[in-house]
Amino acid sequence: MSTHRTGGNRPGLSPLRLTVTARSLVFGGHAIARRLGKTGVPDRSVAETWECSDVEGAGSVVADGPLAGVPLRQVVADHPEALMGAGWSGPYFPVLTKFIDAAGTLPVHLHADDETARRLEGQPHGKTEAWHILDAAPGATALCGVKEGVTADRLRAALEAQDFDAVLRRLPVRAGETLYVPGGTPHSFGPDTLVYEIEQTSDIQQHAMRWNMEDGSPVGDAEFGANLDMLMRQVDLETRPDFTPGLSIAVG
Repeated sequence: MSTHRTGGNRPGLSPLRLTVTARSLVFGGHAIARRLGKTGVPDRSVAETWECSDVEGAGSVVADGPLAGVPLRQVVADHPEALMGAGWSGPYFPVLTKFIDAAGTLPVHLHADDETARRLEGQPHGKTEAWHILDAAPGATALCGVKEGVTADRLRAALEAQDFDAVLRRLPVRAGETLYVPGGTPHSFGPDTLVYEIEQTSDIQQHAMRWNMEDGSPVGDAEFGANLDMLMRQVDLETRPDFTPGLSIAVG
């Protein structure tokens, strides 16, 4: 992103550096600092750094330059076309980007698509995302999408039993590949996988796990059942995306 003030309030072009939000979740590790060389990351296990965020409660702030200290949402409000292009307008920056260190395995979860988010979550849009694989150990895999022919009843029963491979597609993961994940697609990746993720600005999600990703504590039966109820109302049984060649990078 780039903008700076030239005359009056009209911005020109220059790098716009943002503050970052780090999240310590149970599947995280130390790859973001040690392998990406990112500074300013807490000296503990970190699962995600939100590099560009206008999510409520976790918004980025301009770190330096003429707009230093200004929240990204305020920059959007003041300079929508300079930031996003001619004719654009909106209440917040529409893209969220993250580094994700799946030192462990992410929970199986999904994000609602736009229509479902409006209907069930009271949100203006859902969260479609894409993963670019920065690094992955030999044999690394991801779960993404429901296997062809799996019915809703069979999916629900397998999720209750935590038998994910019975109903979800397991795909090989290699550095340099990119995967587009439409809203409504159940997914997970890790362990030993480092990802750059770009997605719609949203933090809505429905989990299929019996543990909390914040601290690994158990999820009780009633909460687990309610989570699965909502997930099943949001799942798309027909999305089966595949990895495609992304940027050519040298492994190792």
